[in-house]
Amino acid sequence: MNEKDAIDFLLTVQPMPNDDILTEDLINEYDKVRLYLAAHPTEAALPLLLNSFGNGFGFGVYQLVEDTIAAFPTNLVVENLAFALQSPN
Repeated sequence: MNEKDAIDFLLTVQPMPNDDILTEDLINEYDKVRLYLAAHPTEAALPLLLNSFGNGFGFGVYQLVEDTIAAFPTNLVVENLAFALQSPN
């Protein structure tokens, strides 16, 4: 996993599929991206991450994204979160 892989993956899941059609392979890849970004916060990935949530709980992985978001600077999170809350997703 690297920055390009993480961003490319998030670009393809805007948003993730709803839980009723979400596959284990897809949520496992999402979790790998989440863990990578927690260790290597990349500004370009933050808005993509915040807009990636599908309908449901993502098999419990969406709740773990909080740890990933905490790795980013607070001002960047607030700015992107305010924008993400306006999204229909």
